[in-house]
Amino acid sequence: MRVVSHTCSNTEIVCALGCADLLVGVDDHSDYPAEVVRDLPRIGPDLGVDIERVKRLEPDLVLTSLTVPGHERIVADLERAGLPLLVLQPKSLRDVSTDIETISRALHVEERGRELAQWMRDQLATSAPAPESRPPILVEWWPKPVIVPGKRSWVTDMLAISGKSVVTRQVVFAVQQLVVFQTPPPSEPA
Repeated sequence: MRVVSHTCSNTEIVCALGCADLLVGVDDHSDYPAEVVRDLPRIGPDLGVDIERVKRLEPDLVLTSLTVPGHERIVADLERAGLPLLVLQPKSLRDVSTDIETISRALHVEERGRELAQWMRDQLATSAPAPESRPPILVEWWPKPVIVPGKRSWVTDMLAISGKSVVTRQVVFAVQQLVVFQTPPPSEPA
């Protein structure tokens, strides 16, 4: 089976399922696991997929998601091109574990998918919340226009599990104290 992944989350799921050898192309943002994706053909950024490049890869399956505004346009373009699609739309961590199982069925590794999804659910169930004394966290998905997670998202779920209060777009302007995390560029020491 020849698989193209349009989103980095799906790329990582394919690899976690032990199916990295099925990948024949990935989006420009797929960077993990580096040893797997570094030499794979790129199909463009997630909001600017080169449909002709995807077609030339002759996939048996294109994994895509409706996770970012604008993905619906890419999905429509892939459908018009007649490419075989599996479209996912995870919003919560529960949805992510369901998507793992869905992808595993499409890749014919159902048992691995059930095991991985159950492991994920078990890990989340045993996570201990952090102390409540820390300030709320704002996660910025996109800078212009500013896009932050809503009340129902996997990011909000993860922060809630860790005991953090989450800043969503409904309260962005009401929050006085924020913790901002920025990953340094690869050339700078952490």
